[in-house]
Amino acid sequence: MAESRQSRADGIARTPETMRGVNEMIWETLARGDRHAVVAFFCECESPGCYQPVWLTLETYEQSRRDPAWTALADIHRPARPAAEPAEAHT
Repeated sequence: MAESRQSRADGIARTPETMRGVNEMIWETLARGDRHAVVAFFCECESPGCYQPVWLTLETYEQSRRDPAWTALADIHRPARPAAEPAEAHT
């Protein structure tokens, strides 16, 4: 059977928008804490079965969200980058 974008457990679709909403709730809940704490956010890719963590500091998450085109992606979903380019997220 093909993998569905619908969760069997609760009927909530796993979409990039859903994962972004979850990440926003994580950030809002923890934002008053240590800005340099590393937190596991969820990958916001298109894959319906992906729940890879995206490890970011709260500060990095907040700064990255200022760019509306930015998406939290696990390394396995990021395009290859030159070795000299710093990573934005660690999984």
